[in-house]
Parts: sequence; structure tokens; C-alpha cells
Amino acid sequence: DVAAAREALERGDPRSAMTQVDQAIKSNTLKGRDLASAHALRCSVLAMTGNAEPAKADAAKALELNAKSSEAYACRGAIAAAGRDMPSALAAYDQAAKLDPKDPDIAVDRAALLAVAGRPAEGIAAIDKVIAANPKASAAKRAKWYTDRARMNAAMGNDAAALKDLNVAIEASPAGSSALADRYFLRARLHIDERRFDPALADLNSALGLAAQAQPMRRAVLYAMRGSVYGALERQAEAFADLDGAIGLVPQGPPELLASWYANRGRIRAEAADVVGALADFNRSLELKPDDASVLSDRGNLELRQG
Repeated sequence: DVAAAREALERGDPRSAMTQVDQAIKSNTLKGRDLASAHALRCSVLAMTGNAEPAKADAAKALELNAKSSEAYACRGAIAAAGRDMPSALAAYDQAAKLDPKDPDIAVDRAALLAVAGRPAEGIAAIDKVIAANPKASAAKRAKWYTDRARMNAAMGNDAAALKDLNVAIEASPAGSSALADRYFLRARLHIDERRFDPALADLNSALGLAAQAQPMRRAVLYAMRGSVYGALERQAEAFADLDGAIGLVPQGPPELLASWYANRGRIRAEAADVVGALADFNRSLELKPDDASVLSDRGNLELRQG
């Protein structure tokens, strides 16, 4: 059960991982370090799914059973990182790395944390070492490592290196992996930044095909981005359908996000000479985010065109 949980987590399926590790713990057949490892694994699954308090309880139980559990310290680091407590997160990962310096997963997660903490060059150097030292790691692991490095390269403006890493990560990803949808999404963003709209559209179609059962917010973001790409390609009917779909999925979503989607739809409507619709969208966008200079400018120009 523990092995199956680890495999599920590796392929990006936390729900199955939780079922398996719960079954392992409740079997009452694990003891000592094995039981500690199971609690640490469940901590990781809970932390990944945003359940901080039960994750903390599992980390504490793991350390009670095995004071040298590197997995438990790594999970504490993940919980602290999710709470934006970077000093505590780095301290926990440092302790985990000290207890198990050869664990590549701990090294990679620590590298990613360095990047989030504003030290991406150190993070890239650390992940380079992991990739070079583990050529026989599973395809799923290597896909994750290349994805993490792609994020760091993108954060540093190294878009060509980020794109190269994502190409490798996508090629190595297991078919149907939920993580694969995120990789297509990330690559689409890089294509959009370089105004390569056709490959961006292909990646977003792939991401949406894999995210059919994802949470509404996740699907809404994908629809909104694809709608913007359709707009750039002057495929207005499809752009409207996607932006309508995004807004309809999360009508009470984050105001700044919704404001940007209304603004994008307004710009496409303006291009289609739908002045009334465009003004309505710009007005709604500014209700949600009144201090957006670009939308104020767009609305002002549209009013000017109307005399």
C-alpha cells in the first residue's frame, strides 16, 4: 500500500495516494520507522492538497516514531512554504537534507524553495546537480525535475532554456498524468510571450483535454488563456465562447482575475465593433479593479471613438 501510494504521488494522483497510505496506516501492521515513513508520506499528500493542520499532525507523529525522519522535516518545510513562512521552510528542508543528503526529491524541493525565496540561480545550480547525478531515475521524477527547472529558468527570463526543459518534461510525462496538463499550460505561456500563438493553442487544447475533471478555477484559467489566444488569432467567436466559459465557471472568483477576463473580452468585442458590449465589459472590469490604467485607457479610447 505504501509503495502504491508513492507511485500514485509520483504520477500526480494525490487522491489515490491518500487512499493507499490511509489503508497502510489503518492496517496496524506497520511499526517503528516504517510507520513513521507512512505518516510522513501522508503528511506530504495532505500538504500537497492544502490540508495544513492534519499534515502537521502527521509530521509530528512521524518524528515521534523516528526523530531522524528526513521525510517528516521535508513535509514540515512544504507546509511552511505553503504558509509563506520561507525562513522556517528553508530551515526544515536544510534539516531534511542534512539527515538524508542523497535523497534527490528533498534536494529538488529545496532547490524550488530557493527559487521562490528569490534565489533562482542557486536553485538552478542545485537542481542541475540532481539531474546530472540521477540519470536512471524514473521518467515521472525526471519530468518533475525538468519542470521545476523550467519554472526557475522562466523566472530568470531564460525562456529558451525553460522551453527546452518543458519539452523534455512533456516527453517524459506518463500518459494522462494530471501534472502533464500543468506542463502544457506552462509551455503555452512561454509560446504566448513570444507571440507563437498556434503552438500555444495546441498546448492549451492538450491541457484542457487532460483537465476535464479538474477544479473549476483551474479549468477557467485555461479557458481564459485560450480565449485570449483565439482573440490574437482573430477567431472571435471561439474567443467569446472561451471567455464566457471562464467567467461562467467562477462568477465569484478572485476580482483581479475576473477583471482581466472582462477586459480581454471587452478588447475583443471592441475589435469586432461591438461597442456596447465592449463598454459593458470595461465597466465591469473597472468595478472589480478600479485602478487598472490599461482598462481606463481602453475605455477612454472607445468613448473617444464614439464622440
